Amino acid sequence: MSYFQHHWPETKTLVRGDSHFAPKDFMDWTNKHINVEYITRLTSNAKLNELYQFSIESDKREYNQYLKAVKRYHSFMYKAESRENHQQVIVKVKVSIMGTNIRYIVTNLKEFRTRDLYEMDYCARVSIV
Repeated sequence: MSYFQHHWPETKTLVRGDSHFAPKDFMDWTNKHINVEYITRLTSNAKLNELYQFSIESDKREYNQYLKAVKRYHSFMYKAESRENHQQVIVKVKVSIMGTNIRYIVTNLKEFRTRDLYEMDYCARVSIV
């Protein structure tokens, strides 16, 4: 139990970070502590891109058909081989004249909409909790 949890047991801690804040030991630690929440970037990899390829291709087709920028948010549960637990991954796909931009974040926050978690909590660096 941390100092904060000992003195303020009802207080929630939210950790927001970039992809280097998502190592296995950190994720395992957060899953073992009550009232510790996180939202952090997840480095893209071939497996994530493979799992989400159908939507990426769909977004590209829509852009090519209408020539209007497409930005979509989706979430799915994912468990890397090195992890103990499944995690909620949020993917943002943006297709525009600039190309295709794919970003992943991982979080244990479940009570908020996918888009809100990405734009208001992760990108804005302002907590919605």
